[in-house]
Amino acid sequence: MKRWFLLLTLLLGACSSGPGEDEIKQLVLARLQADLGSSVVEPAEFTVVEKEETQEGLYRIKVHYNLRFLKDFDELSSASNDDLVYDSNGKFHQDLPMMALESRYGAFKAGDLKSEEATLWLVKTEQGWHLAQPVAPHA
Repeated sequence: MKRWFLLLTLLLGACSSGPGEDEIKQLVLARLQADLGSSVVEPAEFTVVEKEETQEGLYRIKVHYNLRFLKDFDELSSASNDDLVYDSNGKFHQDLPMMALESRYGAFKAGDLKSEEATLWLVKTEQGWHLAQPVAPHA
């Protein structure tokens, strides 16, 4: 009987430990690559700094990561200009993603590392852990 109680305690403890570092890393990097493009950045380092359960199934997580740029900003900007379509929205509307990238990271070069810290929220659903909000670095 004591063995069953011990086993049950271990299983329940493992279930309530929240998302693992690998799960957190996969979610954050998938979101960053979706936002920035997998051909623009790759992860160089990733660390979970703090993990706190604020209510059942909801975690506030602080992470630190380094991103390595795979292309120069100028190269991406030139490629973006080659793909311009002159429509009713105009060039400014199509340049917004590049402007946001430059605002966030500056005029980076291939191989540059950018170190960031971010606070994110993960929520437990029937399909597993999901980001409850976009990943945004601390200002």
